[in-house]
Amino acid sequence: MKNFLNYYLKRRLLAVIIVAIGFLITTSILLYNAEFISYKPLGDGTNNIIAIPGSTNMFIYLTVMISSLCIVVPILEFAFKMKRRSIDLYYSLPIKRIKLYLLKYLLGLGEILVIFLPNWIVSYIWTSSVATLYSVHFYWYYLVVAIAFGIGIYTYLTFFFTMANSLIDGIIFMVMGACFLAFTMNVICAICIKNGVVNNIFYMRNYFIFSPLFNFSQELYYIMCGDLEGAAIYRNILALVLIILQCLGAGVGFFLYHARKNSAELVSDDSNFILGYKTMLPILVITGFRLLKSIPVAVSASASVESISALWVVVALLGYFGYCIFRRSFRIKKEDILALSLSIVTGVLIAIFI
Repeated sequence: MKNFLNYYLKRRLLAVIIVAIGFLITTSILLYNAEFISYKPLGDGTNNIIAIPGSTNMFIYLTVMISSLCIVVPILEFAFKMKRRSIDLYYSLPIKRIKLYLLKYLLGLGEILVIFLPNWIVSYIWTSSVATLYSVHFYWYYLVVAIAFGIGIYTYLTFFFTMANSLIDGIIFMVMGACFLAFTMNVICAICIKNGVVNNIFYMRNYFIFSPLFNFSQELYYIMCGDLEGAAIYRNILALVLIILQCLGAGVGFFLYHARKNSAELVSDDSNFILGYKTMLPILVITGFRLLKSIPVAVSASASVESISALWVVVALLGYFGYCIFRRSFRIKKEDILALSLSIVTGVLIAIFI
């Protein structure tokens, strides 16, 4: 294991340092041009003024950074299992395969922290010294949540990527895994709004897998500026709970799968992982029909039935092309045709009656 770590550090450490420096330069430029809290006259004929939040939310920038790393690092760390030559090399090493995968997982996590933490430190020091009206101790709250959330999403995306047998399938699995939360949360919110359920456990109707952290970044920024009313609209407890549960399940699944089944013979074969194409495509088609029903109405109250039907056709075609990618052919199997047909029928019925 020691030799493997030495080899890994010699090969990747320089690249990690270069990326970290690049982000630090970008962070410094953003901070130098940042607009922090400013003052505005009340306009009531007096000399009274109020403090208003600046337009620069560094939490959002840091969230974009850690989100990008959680997407890219799993691909860089585990792309070896998608190539015959690479996987034969790694599996020939004198180390158990489960230890190999856990070591690669931990090294990837270390890369994320090595790049993210210096940028957080620079942002914290700069804001503390320049924008004295901010309650900068909230930076520490953000740090804890960002790292915890980043670990969860990194685990979640790593799980989906490593369940595939090819690089293309791995990336598609990551996208479908991310869309699974987005689509299901959007449908839940649309149904709740339709039935008059209004509360503060979710925010808006448009989610993607990093939405809770972006919303938390906005909420914490407003709290740091003292604007509690602005912070209240960004709460989304329901989405956060669902993501935590999914990430915990993905972590357990990652360990169990790679402890028992990770044969090199599967490289370039069909990715038959049960939570991949076989499950995600029907779910995304069904939820896509219900979700797209509300989009034309949200854009225009006079949206026609034809415009909605056209979007449904697009969803059905995307589902078909998804199966084509799965089978690497436009002639999909009978079981795929049956699954797609049932998904379309179920999606239409749900969209009409719910």
